[in-house]
Amino acid sequence: MDVCSGCASPRSGRVAAHLPLLPAIALAMLPKCPLCLGAWFGFLGAVGARSWLGAAWGMPLALAFLSVPLGPLAMRAWRSREPRPLLLGAVGGAVLLWAKYASEWFLLCAGMGLLMAASIWGSGFKLLRKPSRV
Repeated sequence: MDVCSGCASPRSGRVAAHLPLLPAIALAMLPKCPLCLGAWFGFLGAVGARSWLGAAWGMPLALAFLSVPLGPLAMRAWRSREPRPLLLGAVGGAVLLWAKYASEWFLLCAGMGLLMAASIWGSGFKLLRKPSRV
């Protein structure tokens, strides 16, 4: 059977027909229980995937996870016109990112403490509230 250089081979047509099955196969291979998840992470660590995964996805994932506490702080700052809790949260996030690369536990605790303080402050929590009269 003659196939010109510009035409697709008959074999590639069969492979292309099965490409929509790849997401289903990947979903079936995902771990369903915490023990399986631990086994997958152990396997990835054993084959050395931690170094290239951390280099490629470490910072984007860290920034994505930091958007979880900073997003509501930004929305509250926009509504209340009070940017100080957001600024405190941003400093806490920067300290957490610094702790990720400095590997210092006290920086990690300080960053988490700053983020928690910013969340409490931004929620309008008052330590000594006056009782309201009805």
